Amino acid sequence: MVNISAVIADKYPHFIYFCATSESGQDQHGGWRESEERWQLAGKGREETDGKGNNTPAAGGTITTFAATIYLPQGFPRIPEGAQVVVANEAVDTAGIATAEARQALTRSGVIRISGICQKFDPGRLHSRLWL
Repeated sequence: MVNISAVIADKYPHFIYFCATSESGQDQHGGWRESEERWQLAGKGREETDGKGNNTPAAGGTITTFAATIYLPQGFPRIPEGAQVVVANEAVDTAGIATAEARQALTRSGVIRISGICQKFDPGRLHSRLWL
């Protein structure tokens, strides 16, 4: 008998994190509050590096060159274009990736595979894809 969770774990071995930014606005007393950045785990996926620098059509008829394609299971939450994304080989504390220096240290140690800006998110019928 096939263990479905083992198959899914093999198919999607990487942890996908993104930075959600809240909009600035006014509080109930009329004072302005600044936007906040909050890193969160979106789920698991599979990152494949694109060494050829392929192009993909993006919004507004532009062509985007990307460094990696990330394959995600069906029903994966949408990551907004322009959001910062981190793909890690293992689970990390979101506070540990909040600064650029921390992300660079984790990249040097091999914990983070790739980080970048979401260029495009494509929710498909069978799986979703994200391009960095």
